[in-house]
Amino acid sequence: MTLKKIKILSGINSHNIPRDVIDSAEPVVFKGVVDDWPVVQTGRISDRASVDYLKSFYNGTPTIVCKIPAQNKGRMFYNENCTELNYESFKGYIDATLDAILEGVDELDGPAYYIASNIISTHLPGFSDSNNLVIPRDKHPEALNERVSIWIGAATTATCHFDAMDNIACCIAGKRRFTLFPPDQISNLYPGPLDPTPGGQVISLVDFEQPDFKKFPRFRDALLTAQVADL
Repeated sequence: MTLKKIKILSGINSHNIPRDVIDSAEPVVFKGVVDDWPVVQTGRISDRASVDYLKSFYNGTPTIVCKIPAQNKGRMFYNENCTELNYESFKGYIDATLDAILEGVDELDGPAYYIASNIISTHLPGFSDSNNLVIPRDKHPEALNERVSIWIGAATTATCHFDAMDNIACCIAGKRRFTLFPPDQISNLYPGPLDPTPGGQVISLVDFEQPDFKKFPRFRDALLTAQVADL
């Protein structure tokens, strides 16, 4: 099935994001919006240059690292009876994980590593001085502060879930694919158990790469509404 592509807007940079787009409830891709970021320009030189740039800001603060066995093909999910997660999580470090990712690029039978949602200010202070977005919206006095985070990983798959906050995802190196569904499709995505979960949010039980339509027949209806963005 061919999924509907999310609307693409070009000619927008990190300082002229349209207010009306931010205020809307529809997904959109800003093509090249972070082209002017030094981290993006560095990443175009080489993977090693990208890693070295990130490491230059790292202050050594520990983080949670996910180690995904090779047989999972990068997918963070449950075991067969949904009682445990199918990967290991441990306290580690960003610089060592970046090196492990580089070392494993050409290893087909090695584990995949993933670091989720590390707050920039606590782990990479100074990074946002030259790599930042100006988001045109009013800030309500009771609203939460913007959370600026970084996700780092090799070829991994974060299973379909729901985020409570609005998101602007910037792909600074490599590739990312997002598959989005409207909220009324939740039951057709077959949410899993409340505990455990990979990131605190309930995830879909459907494997999008190899969906089992006999086990999850309503997923066909969800696909009719799906939109996809490749960054």
